[in-house]
Amino acid sequence: MQPPNIGCTPPPESFGQDQKSKSNPIRYHQMTMRLLRYIAAGFINFFSITQPPPEAENRAALYIAAMLLAVLAFVAIVITFAAHIFSK
Repeated sequence: MQPPNIGCTPPPESFGQDQKSKSNPIRYHQMTMRLLRYIAAGFINFFSITQPPPEAENRAALYIAAMLLAVLAFVAIVITFAAHIFSK
């Protein structure tokens, strides 16, 4: 028989769930998508782009993140190439 749940005391089976949820891949994906949606929302609001519908939010976040990474990679390649050329 389990002790009754009194006040704010969590039931015994919920102890240690925080440790388990940190290694949960679904939770990790949700946290990653939340960060990507936050970055995409900032990008969309900064450039006054029309907000995507809720069902297309994840796709827009992935697309914007991919384009930003591509631009950063391109800039890094150009800087590396220029540093190599001008160092001789």
